[in-house]
Amino acid sequence: MRGSLYEQEVLIIVLCALVLSACASYLVYRTVESRVTAAKVPQTVEVVVAARDLAVGTLIQDADLKTAAWLGPPPTGPILARDTLRNRGVVSAIYEGEPVTENRLAPIGSGGGLAATIPPE
Repeated sequence: MRGSLYEQEVLIIVLCALVLSACASYLVYRTVESRVTAAKVPQTVEVVVAARDLAVGTLIQDADLKTAAWLGPPPTGPILARDTLRNRGVVSAIYEGEPVTENRLAPIGSGGGLAATIPPE
């Protein structure tokens, strides 16, 4: 009789250990899954991009621009507001879908054409 009581105690201990390990495994799984899911969400930024190819000397108009979601970190020096681009001259070709950056544009008020491509001294 003593042997069967000992076997029952061991069985209870093993079952408790099994239940506790299953609970711990589930909690670890949920924690890791939530971190992986959070890491997969891509970050986007709204930037102004060219709606068509813009050649050197072009004066930018509203129809030349559109906003688009940019996946990941934005390029260096993007322009986020369309209002600041109207009547700015293009000094380096900007292709359709490419973000409009400050280094591709003439200074404000300098217009377009060849004069806008000459850097100030």
